[in-house]
Amino acid sequence: MTAIVGVLNKQAVAVAADSAVTIGSGRKIYNTANKIFTLSKRHPVGVAIYGNARFNSSIPWEIVIKMYRDQLGDTTKPTIREYASDFFDFLEDYKNKYLSQDTLNKVLCRDVYSFWREIILEQLPTDEDKGFNNDDYSAIKERLSKIYNENAAAPPVDRLNAITKEVFLSAVNVILEVIAKQFEAAGCDYSADKDLIETVLYLVFIGRVFSDPSYSGLAFFGYGDDEIYPSIYRVRFYDCVISTLYWEDEAYAQVGEPPRDSYICPMAQQDEMSAYITGVNPYMEDAFFQTTDATFRLLLESIAKLVGDENNPLANNIRGIDIDGLMEDYKKSIEKVKQQKMISPLMKTVSTMGKEDLAELAENLIYQTSLKRHITPNLESVGGPVDVAVISKGDGFIWIKRKHYFNPALNQAFFDNYFQHK
Repeated sequence: MTAIVGVLNKQAVAVAADSAVTIGSGRKIYNTANKIFTLSKRHPVGVAIYGNARFNSSIPWEIVIKMYRDQLGDTTKPTIREYASDFFDFLEDYKNKYLSQDTLNKVLCRDVYSFWREIILEQLPTDEDKGFNNDDYSAIKERLSKIYNENAAAPPVDRLNAITKEVFLSAVNVILEVIAKQFEAAGCDYSADKDLIETVLYLVFIGRVFSDPSYSGLAFFGYGDDEIYPSIYRVRFYDCVISTLYWEDEAYAQVGEPPRDSYICPMAQQDEMSAYITGVNPYMEDAFFQTTDATFRLLLESIAKLVGDENNPLANNIRGIDIDGLMEDYKKSIEKVKQQKMISPLMKTVSTMGKEDLAELAENLIYQTSLKRHITPNLESVGGPVDVAVISKGDGFIWIKRKHYFNPALNQAFFDNYFQHK
């Protein structure tokens, strides 16, 4: 897992990231991962990665990013969004050159089978892969029918609408054969549900209903040639479907005039940073809202029961009070307090910070998350050295703190050769 944060004002953007990487379904953690990279050796733009550290679960993003950086060379783009768009165009060519159709299909098959096991069979990833029993059939059929009814009329997402059902089923045929064998082992007739199963799998993956947990987060930050103030553009990049790249926008923030002259953008594990910014841990806030909603409903039911014997119409009116509307008003009131008491004062201070203070704030937000993971029983999924970079329009990409897997004093040739490439 990961914690990354971007802190922006008119002066610069500071980005900090931890070094923890989790492998083997969370059973092993290394504190050596690099998550912040220069996207250009000569221009003020960088990229941070979180989530899946591999492009299409195959090639480390670090390799892809550095190959793009060499191809970009001295070329500039007007905006950060256009750097990102150019990067995605590069990925299309990169995929065609380095990833075979067989490799792409294997990754898709893995995702399809994960969906089948986790959503349809309701098995955990750590459970033994043993198919299902005849007693489970009715529940499985019910889940399939429910997903079909919810998504039958939904159109495919734009980037995937050219993939036909026939092409999709051909790519995942090996998984369909596994499912057929599970039906046979359970004593169920696969042919009776074959069309439903195939249609559900197609609808889910062409409509991206199944949010693949192995997505990669990419955050592009810095300045395009035409941008006087910094911006940060985040996307979720999913594994390819057949041979089609698919990503979706996650967030975009650009510094402008007040009150939009500063931003704090937490990424990946955001809970502790959000608590610092808003004054409330998001998990606790959800618990408060759920408890308050349940309490209101219980109170109304209790009052209705008290008057029910004497005045049934009044009791029914009490039960019919719009709790949803009350809860929306309650949430808006809490949001207003958070904005006035916590967020706005903090953002006003951030807007006046110099580069050093931006870097210090970003670094300490990561340390705060790391410390919380360290002193609680949870997995220490945020930790290790914190890398910090600051990008400004005039000075470009500046490392404030950066770990190396080698001793810089013994490798002067690395730094001498840094600009020898494009």
